[in-house]
Amino acid sequence: MNGGSLPIYQDWWHYDVINGVQQALTPPETRVTKAVRESLGICPFPLPEPRSYPCLPTLWESPTNERIVFSSGHVEGEINTWLANVDGSNALYLDTFPGSPGNVMWSSDDEWLLIGLHVGVDGSNLYYLVKSDGSFVKSLEEITNTSHFRVQGPKPQFSPDGQKLAFVGTEAICKQMPCEDLDIEDEYNLYILDLDTFESQLISSRFGLFQWTNEGNGLYVLDGSANTAGHSVNYSFSGMQLADFYYIDLTRETPREEKLLGDIPLYLPYLGAWSYSPEAEAMAGMFDLDGRGPMFSILSLK
Repeated sequence: MNGGSLPIYQDWWHYDVINGVQQALTPPETRVTKAVRESLGICPFPLPEPRSYPCLPTLWESPTNERIVFSSGHVEGEINTWLANVDGSNALYLDTFPGSPGNVMWSSDDEWLLIGLHVGVDGSNLYYLVKSDGSFVKSLEEITNTSHFRVQGPKPQFSPDGQKLAFVGTEAICKQMPCEDLDIEDEYNLYILDLDTFESQLISSRFGLFQWTNEGNGLYVLDGSANTAGHSVNYSFSGMQLADFYYIDLTRETPREEKLLGDIPLYLPYLGAWSYSPEAEAMAGMFDLDGRGPMFSILSLK
């Protein structure tokens, strides 16, 4: 987890959607000790007295193995991305990664990392697919011939088995701002990349937040819940955006879409807070369900 957003410094809650009960949870603790942080040049928390090197709060721990990704305060320069074990051993410098990590995701089989690089446009990242042993580093754009340079909201996601990667992109490459001649949002689609063959498939023209099913045989998409950097959002009313909720069945040769619910009110500044529970048939996120503005809400689809 990243810097000041380490789980131990957050409040964690469990919400029972079916019974309407909420319970405070003990935050998970970081496995990276203060001594290891100091040896690698990662900010210890809480912050100590000023040190002789820059203190960079950039650290991500794998949820399934003993590896971490971090930037070190001992290193000067634009390229500053490392892999190591949680005890600080086997540190590997990713000298082919073009900067410092903005965010990191692991595949469940521990074979792959997806490392985001902030590119100076609000909410925009370039993503790099990285082998967990550091032997492969290549941009998602280069692998798939699509661009996600200006996407705000939906991040790429590994499938539950770690064999595929779902992502939003466009084949209408536009890497320079502004792009007055291109209605960029209409050009974005949802793709799936096979991590064995590196072949990608366009599965839907829906543009928004998405998540895999637990079994990995489909995707839920909140169409209309995203936009692109530098482009105005077409708000429906009172600053709200109306989104439609779809299920995409991936068990068929040609994916099939099913609309589950329409006209869901949400505020785009809160794009990161969204999830769907098939078991409870409920959606959790920052919605405006009663006209009082964006609040953490649970929307039942029953």
